Amino acid sequence: MNRALLFSLAALPLFVACKKDDPKTKTELLTDKNWQLKAATSDPGLPVNGTTVTDYYGQLPACAKDDIERFEKPNVYKFDEGSNRCANSPQTTVGSWVFSSDESKITITDASGSQTADILELSENTMKLKFQIPGGNVTYNITATYSKL
Repeated sequence: MNRALLFSLAALPLFVACKKDDPKTKTELLTDKNWQLKAATSDPGLPVNGTTVTDYYGQLPACAKDDIERFEKPNVYKFDEGSNRCANSPQTTVGSWVFSSDESKITITDASGSQTADILELSENTMKLKFQIPGGNVTYNITATYSKL
């Protein structure tokens, strides 16, 4: 038998036995990449100038739409204002992040306080979070969709 053919047949079980990569953990999906808000909705709608709107993202100023959020190991959270910086805001703030024990929620803490969000989706390129904003006697549920940059 030809040596090349013999080698190919001998190596065949190695290729067949190789398993697919293990799925990434939530920490691996979240960390070491830049995230940018691309959409956000409010339920119930927000009152804006006498009108109720559900497009929370559409109400944000332009300087907030290029902000970058980054989650690093071990549990370091960085917020950057992007190139279009909002007035009186530091360019970068640093805080921390932590998953709940079942990794269904994430809590972000920085100088402005803490915010906990439900993780609706977390993949290689998309993160969707749901958090609440109190507004007097109404609580607004904000669903925010981020894309990896």
